[in-house]
Amino acid sequence: MVLVTWDDATAYAKWAVKRLPTETEWEYAARGGLAGKRYPWGDEITHDDANYSGAGGRDKWDKSTAPVGSFDANSYGLYDMAGNLWEWCADWYGENCYTDSPLKNPAGQDTGTYRVVRGGLGTPIRAVCVLLTATTMFHLLGTAATDFAVC
Repeated sequence: MVLVTWDDATAYAKWAVKRLPTETEWEYAARGGLAGKRYPWGDEITHDDANYSGAGGRDKWDKSTAPVGSFDANSYGLYDMAGNLWEWCADWYGENCYTDSPLKNPAGQDTGTYRVVRGGLGTPIRAVCVLLTATTMFHLLGTAATDFAVC
């Protein structure tokens, strides 16, 4: 699904007796067990790895999302964890979250203005696909290509 608001994603997760992942859970799953790298497969990105900014290689989707499974899965079997779409997380965005949170299993902010999204979108900036970069999106913004995963 695309063009999903945070409220819609949360409602679906509740209906399915699941929940949205926290940013920490999403990050762990996206890495697929690979620590210390910028992307789920290493430190470099090409259009053979993900759908982002333009097209080339295996990336045939210049201005749209790629079908799930168009690129290799990470070692946990998860597809499209960098690039393609933003994915909603349960957390509120906090400017100092990384410096103020415990190192193990940080819970995120209790309140806020923005919700956390991770993953990336086909934008002109490669950095949006980087796993280490926390990104935010307005809570009510449902017009961007956002989707969700549940756990």
